[in-house]
Amino acid sequence: ALGEAWKRFFLPAQISGAMFFLDDLDNFATPVAQDVARTLRDQFQWLGINRMNYSVCFSARSDYFSAIRSFAEPAVRFYTKFYLEPFSAEETTEYAEAAFRTHEKLHGLSRWLYEKTLGHPYFLAFICRELLACTPGSVPESPEHL
Repeated sequence: ALGEAWKRFFLPAQISGAMFFLDDLDNFATPVAQDVARTLRDQFQWLGINRMNYSVCFSARSDYFSAIRSFAEPAVRFYTKFYLEPFSAEETTEYAEAAFRTHEKLHGLSRWLYEKTLGHPYFLAFICRELLACTPGSVPESPEHL
């Protein structure tokens, strides 16, 4: 399907690549957790060999690859590890102010966001996007009613 999409859509539109974001790779339900990683690795290697510029970015526990030695070397070779720590309460406030394009203090909203996301950047981005869609042009005081 990705090969067909490349030929039918990307090449005619002169798009040079695409990136997929997968969150919590370790939560995919398979008998062997690393089967998902092996499948992704094989698929994206095949795509690259066939000159299709697809990339994958995923999050997982920091020890996700340690259980499988056969995967460790290719993972280091093909994947760049980037550790994304949860945002602090202050960083959550900074993010919310940037997302809502305001310099006014968002104490109630920021506190609510931090309590709900525990600073998880992906969840924070998702919730802010949804709040912006529900309240265009305004900053919600208390998102519970939405």
